[in-house]
Amino acid sequence: MRRWLGATSPGPEHLQFRVLVPWTARPFYRLSQGRFGTRDPGMFGLLAADSIFVAATAVLIVVLGTGELGNYSVSLLASLLYLVNFSVPNLRLTGLVDAGEGFFLLAILWSLSDSSFWRLPLIAALGSSTKESFIPFSIALTGMVDSRTQEVGFACDECGLDSFQLVREPSDDRGAPLVDCRPPGESN
Repeated sequence: MRRWLGATSPGPEHLQFRVLVPWTARPFYRLSQGRFGTRDPGMFGLLAADSIFVAATAVLIVVLGTGELGNYSVSLLASLLYLVNFSVPNLRLTGLVDAGEGFFLLAILWSLSDSSFWRLPLIAALGSSTKESFIPFSIALTGMVDSRTQEVGFACDECGLDSFQLVREPSDDRGAPLVDCRPPGESN
């Protein structure tokens, strides 16, 4: 947390890339300085930034649920279940960066479900600035969606994720793929 206040990072070197949530918390930190008495303005700023990401995640759950199921009530219930889940106040609203990572992972799913692949590079850039584990999680998420529909898989290949397709394709002892993952109509 000291890194975004201008001091050096007291933690491990790999934590220096978690910049988006502390950067979002900075305006709230500056607004709360000297206004809360004994309260820590840094933790308040992180709480406010995490609350923004949690609320945006709840909105994305409603958008995805309404789009996929066509039922607004069920999507509101899904969003409510997310918000009252034990892990949200204990892990996402405690000044950590997990709220931003969760939001951007769901934003990838939203982009893939809408077939708006132009959003993926922007989501990937912002998501990777929240937490370094976002990158493997987003690759796994994109791979799971890729295995369900060939159209999404082809679009992800165009986005530059085709090299990861080799990792998850099962192959025989000669290295030939057991499953043909190419889009329909495409040949060798």
